[in-house]
Amino acid sequence: MGCGGHPDEVVLPEEAVIENQRKRIEQLEIIVASLGPSGPRELPPAEAPNEERIMLSIVALMKAIHRTAVGRDWWKKPLTFGEQIANMHSELSEAWEEWRDHGLDPARLLTYDETQPNEKGEPKPVGIAAELADVVIRVLDSCEGFEIPLVDAMLAKMEYNQWRPKRHGGKKA
Repeated sequence: MGCGGHPDEVVLPEEAVIENQRKRIEQLEIIVASLGPSGPRELPPAEAPNEERIMLSIVALMKAIHRTAVGRDWWKKPLTFGEQIANMHSELSEAWEEWRDHGLDPARLLTYDETQPNEKGEPKPVGIAAELADVVIRVLDSCEGFEIPLVDAMLAKMEYNQWRPKRHGGKKA
């Protein structure tokens, strides 16, 4: 969870946030490119359908995330599937706590806590966006680690959901 207004927490102006996002995209492109033959297959050419490119990028991201988790010893003594799910839930709860503390204030969605630097000295990303990123990271890492065919399931669910009744099941939320 974020520091909730800690004096060393930095709130970046919009231009800096956009620049950080651009840098992160460049970093992801480098990670994806570095997978090369070790990935499931090469990324398709630019003229390939966007859906296929996106799904292959998700697979590459899963592999990169899992490689980091393994390298940081998160899989040295693997957690059970239930423990992995509990950790995903924990990250969602941290996002909920961020929302309770700060709502959806655009200036608080992603900030950086200088009191918690990593080994390179970079401040820790905090806020709802950081917590939701942790959820996605844990999901992708778990799917790669347990060999769960997430991308196949996503494609199947996307196709299936296109033809479901609107607001199926009469649910209110």
